[in-house]
Amino acid sequence: MGIRKVTVNNFRSIRAVDDLELGPLTVLIGRNNSGKSALLRAMYLAQAGVNFQSGDVRLRTGGPIVVDMTVAGGQYPGSISEHWSPTWGTMPDDIRIRVDANARSIDVKLVWRIAQASDLSENRLPGGLSANRPGHLFVPILSRRRSGAYDQTINRERTATVHPSDSNLAASISSLSGEYAEGVKFRRLIKSVFDLDRIDLFAAENGQSPGIAISSSEGIELERMGEGVSGALKILSEIALAGDHVFLVEEPENDLHPEALRRLLDAMIEATVDGASQFIVSTHSDLVLRMLGAEPGAVVYRTEMVWKDGLPETSYHLVADAYDRHAALRELGYEESLPAGWLVFEEASAEYFVNNALIPEFAPRLAGLKSVSAQGAGNLARTVDALYRLVLFAHLRDKSLPRAWVIADGGTPGLTAKAKLEERFPTWPPDRFIVLGKTQIEDYYPDRFRDSVSQISQERDKKKQGEMKGELARKVCQWYNKEPESASDELKLSAEEVIAALQTIEAQIGTLFD
Repeated sequence: MGIRKVTVNNFRSIRAVDDLELGPLTVLIGRNNSGKSALLRAMYLAQAGVNFQSGDVRLRTGGPIVVDMTVAGGQYPGSISEHWSPTWGTMPDDIRIRVDANARSIDVKLVWRIAQASDLSENRLPGGLSANRPGHLFVPILSRRRSGAYDQTINRERTATVHPSDSNLAASISSLSGEYAEGVKFRRLIKSVFDLDRIDLFAAENGQSPGIAISSSEGIELERMGEGVSGALKILSEIALAGDHVFLVEEPENDLHPEALRRLLDAMIEATVDGASQFIVSTHSDLVLRMLGAEPGAVVYRTEMVWKDGLPETSYHLVADAYDRHAALRELGYEESLPAGWLVFEEASAEYFVNNALIPEFAPRLAGLKSVSAQGAGNLARTVDALYRLVLFAHLRDKSLPRAWVIADGGTPGLTAKAKLEERFPTWPPDRFIVLGKTQIEDYYPDRFRDSVSQISQERDKKKQGEMKGELARKVCQWYNKEPESASDELKLSAEEVIAALQTIEAQIGTLFD
């Protein structure tokens, strides 16, 4: 289910846009005030509860706002199927939602062509599409959705209403507090994005307040938590509740740490696959563009504002090829040139040691590759996936020839990471994922550093241990730079396995890039 294409006339900066094709994920990029949000808000006019103002009608047009959306056939949402009469026969593959609005009113209707008939039929929807669960079509996640305070009253009406603001978030969370599938999913999403076990409701002055319950009578209110947490909770709660609906999302990146944003985007992508939801997203973030734009079937548009006859006018340009995609990344501030390939290491100390001692001495051709540290074996699969999405979005590389090599420490964490990577990338040659024989890179340092390695192994504080690893890696490389000839002989013995892996990669580069 989803909106296949949309036509908009006379809404704000949109004079006319015809049959704009949409995908399961549609990303809108462009400068401020260029018309990204206008498309989302024009589509939302079809649903009850929209805040429509006379100023939304385009100036000097003399005509009404017209929004025409073609709904893909199949399992129609309740807001459409409930208005279909059995006397009209089988529901057609294409049903259009038509909105006509002026300064005084909004008229919404369904329009379709009956099989073997030339005339269009229509059915008016007083008040618009339903804004109540489960029959709603649109889930508005708008940039000005956040409330200064949350409505603490919880009842059936508030729980059922899909509201454009965050004001009824407490009611949504209340409906997700149980052990049924939606509640379990909501808590899983919260844990994944924010590493919080749960968001609760606790007694407040006028009802119940959302936040983190500390005891039966007190808690940390959501208003006291970071803006990023409160802003993303609405998206997560709606993903858990909504099912197969159309999300209209403005700037999901606002106030979010990049890692939390990455996990939020993963949840949105999962919803398009598992729940058949559709997302239309406006953004200023290159991370949002790279992650969502790389998904199968995703569509990206760049908005542009020009002035015609004294009025601003928005146009939508499909980001279709490699040149356009590079330009889109640069527009959002992603200026780093893409290398020929990547070396992904489990830890920063391994990355530093290999780059500053082993590669210069034993595998110099690898200097042209970019290295990345995953900060732990558990993050290897996610790190490689992020790189893959970047390359896939930019259309720079043949997907059948991966230009990434992963070097993990030995032991269970490294083997588990390799298994996840092989599952995620089944077409990649298995030799792209290398698991060393020893459990830490420090075990490959020469014997002269054995006492320092032993001290690191005995340290139980992970943060301090990481600092010690970094300091020792710097000492090893300083020693190499100061005594390169003797260091080369010692490294050749102590790091023989790592050197052999690097030289194998170097030989593969000759096959892939020469």
